[in-house]
Amino acid sequence: MIRASRLLAAVLFAAFAVHRYAVDHLASHIEEISDIQRAKRDAMISGLEAHFSHGATWAKPEGGLSLWVKFPVGTDVTPMREKVLEHYDVGYVPGSNFAPDGVVGKNCMRLSFGYNTPAEIQEGIGRLAEAFRAEGVLKG
Repeated sequence: MIRASRLLAAVLFAAFAVHRYAVDHLASHIEEISDIQRAKRDAMISGLEAHFSHGATWAKPEGGLSLWVKFPVGTDVTPMREKVLEHYDVGYVPGSNFAPDGVVGKNCMRLSFGYNTPAEIQEGIGRLAEAFRAEGVLKG
């Protein structure tokens, strides 16, 4: 019985310590992570403005970890996804992957900025633009 009470005391102490840490540090941690993700989002938007402004549209998200990019109707970004990944080492998710019928959204793509650094994001957007120009999706 003494072992069980010691174990319970240790568990309760650990739970209290985690709670105390969260209360004292969670807000600053969330602010720090938000600043990091905001810089990544802004790097992606900057890259899109530099390379995609004449061929696509997007909205600046207030939260989340991805951007939705829309090309003119009639564009289909789905068939070239594997080629772009293999030859340019950059990936995206076709918008049709998010459609119930798998058809709507072929002219859209989702780009994630949650993992890579701002410099990697800038480089990746440049490579993606190069691939899309080679495939005729972007002009110029």
